[in-house]
Amino acid sequence: MKLSVFLMIITIFTKIFGLGRWMLLSYFYGTGPVADAFLIAFFIPSLMLSGITLGIGTGFIPVYNEIRLKAGSEKADDFTNNLVNIVGIAAFLVSIVGVIFTEPLVKLFASGFEGIVLEEAIFFTKTLLMTMMFSAIAGVYKGLLQIKSYFVITVSHTIILNLTIMFSIYLSSIYGYKILGVGAAVGMVIQYLIFLPALKASGYKYNFSFNVKDKYIKKVILMTLPILAGVLVNEINLVIDRNIASSISEGAISALNYSSDIQDFVTGVIIVSIITVTFPKMSELAAKKDMANLTKVMGDSISNMLFLVIPATIGIMVFSKPIIRLLFGRGVFDEAAVLMTAKTLFYYSIGFIGIGIRELISRVFYSVNNTKTPVYNSIIMVFINIVLNIILSKTMGISGLALATSIANTIGAVLMHISLRKHFGKLDLKDKWTSIGKSVIASIIMAVISLNLFNVLTTGLSSNMSLLITIFAAIAIYMLLGMLLKIEDALTFKKFILSKIK
Repeated sequence: MKLSVFLMIITIFTKIFGLGRWMLLSYFYGTGPVADAFLIAFFIPSLMLSGITLGIGTGFIPVYNEIRLKAGSEKADDFTNNLVNIVGIAAFLVSIVGVIFTEPLVKLFASGFEGIVLEEAIFFTKTLLMTMMFSAIAGVYKGLLQIKSYFVITVSHTIILNLTIMFSIYLSSIYGYKILGVGAAVGMVIQYLIFLPALKASGYKYNFSFNVKDKYIKKVILMTLPILAGVLVNEINLVIDRNIASSISEGAISALNYSSDIQDFVTGVIIVSIITVTFPKMSELAAKKDMANLTKVMGDSISNMLFLVIPATIGIMVFSKPIIRLLFGRGVFDEAAVLMTAKTLFYYSIGFIGIGIRELISRVFYSVNNTKTPVYNSIIMVFINIVLNIILSKTMGISGLALATSIANTIGAVLMHISLRKHFGKLDLKDKWTSIGKSVIASIIMAVISLNLFNVLTTGLSSNMSLLITIFAAIAIYMLLGMLLKIEDALTFKKFILSKIK
């Protein structure tokens, strides 16, 4: 819990910079064509790479731990070198294909683009595709650093990327949009340079090796294939998502991106921080066949996650409009854009809890080398999402896309929990459910008090200042209620803070 809290604090800073880049983009470009073009281009390479990075990253940690237990760290590092070279070459080849077929690729993701916005999107996409090799290699190294407990480096490197993009956005407003694409590409590469000192300090040494027939490489590939299949299905869903958004109205893609970035802020700060710490531990316990402690770690992780995600969900639902106004409501980002993005954020927030539960349970299956169950779950979830996208977008517009995603994530979480019980038996989570119930009560009380406080403050202060004061007050209210209700996670957090003060 202590390490997770520390990582959350670090992640908050990194995510603030992440939101900062989109705040600056919205200031100079609003929800206009340049913003739409850049956001699609930024999205395409990461989506193309997501199957490789997620699959390899997920398979790498359990296999590395297995080799280290059987043959020692030196052999495990040899395996790492081989994997780095294979992944790097594969990503380079994929990027070349992407550059050759950039225009149909962009049209696949945004069929509504034409004219200048299509031209800009093609330029941005070609530029960013050339960074894929560096990102793929870094994905393996990130897993290695997590195993060796260099957690801070693995969550803070994006600060460099975001600062570079922010500087590029400013320069592009003076010298033209192409500066934005080049700057983002440079940032994508240099952000990983901070990995090098940590890798050296960990004792890792790079040596060239290339053996695709290695049995452990084959094992990673076999673990990766189902994940790749799941990612492919998810990509189809995202293609439909963006296509529908590009056809709804100008700025719809930007609104979708800005609101989903806040969703990423919440999931990144809370869920990813917990997973970063617990997944290597889960993999180690799975390698030792210690299923009792594995499920205990999972239960504790879900409890920790929900203690933080539940109030975040309710808070964002209540304050979605002032949050968007605070973050993006300036420059050419007008009130209509605020309302469109706020509605989208409201419906996205409904699915936060589902995302957290599903992601944590998936890591339990990954730790025991079971990648098929999460993938089957993804296929079902994506099918539901696509059907709901088509239905809800007709009646709710862009908000329907967000609601469809949230419903699909929630159903996916329920199905993953059923699969967990099927594979691991009935879990003793009675005490956890009590804590979760108390968290819901505390969150509702917090929301009621905070909303009234915000309404009072806005009579004499600006909406932005009132919201900032309300957020800090809401955190204090929730933690106090958690301690009064004797929620285990609140008491643990209290001990952690007191230990730092002493």
